[in-house]
Amino acid sequence: QHAEPLRVSLYYPNWMIEKLEKNDPRFGVYDVNINEVAVFVEELDHLLLIAQNYKHQKPFSLLGLELHANITKYLVLSYFIANQMALPRLNPVFRDLLKRHLFEENQYVSKSPQETRRYVEANRLAWKYINFLEELDKKAYLQEIRKFNKLASTEMVSYIEKVA
Repeated sequence: QHAEPLRVSLYYPNWMIEKLEKNDPRFGVYDVNINEVAVFVEELDHLLLIAQNYKHQKPFSLLGLELHANITKYLVLSYFIANQMALPRLNPVFRDLLKRHLFEENQYVSKSPQETRRYVEANRLAWKYINFLEELDKKAYLQEIRKFNKLASTEMVSYIEKVA
């Protein structure tokens, strides 16, 4: 067990919360709120993955945190968008648009070269894994997500390179 309890905090800027309150994603994810929803999910995912790894005494890496968050925000946003369109799953056109928005249209402003490489690699791996997931039937898809979420963040990269 750990000698000290884990202490973390999560901060969202007021402007972002106000924008999400004004454009509530429960009623639709559109151009006016998609970036804020993505950031909201990404930051929450970082916190949860750190806590999970801490609880199970697993190491984590910054690349693993970004990779996991990229996959999570894609899954959450695709769920929200499919739900608002009354679809069981996004069609290929909307999946591709969402992937492009999340993984290709990124601007890494004011990042060090090392940070930029980490974000680019996390995007590449997330894209690769999501494409792999989309080829699975519903049962295998759910099993795969559960299996992936049990991995330590330090294991995710090699796992994706192996299976996807």
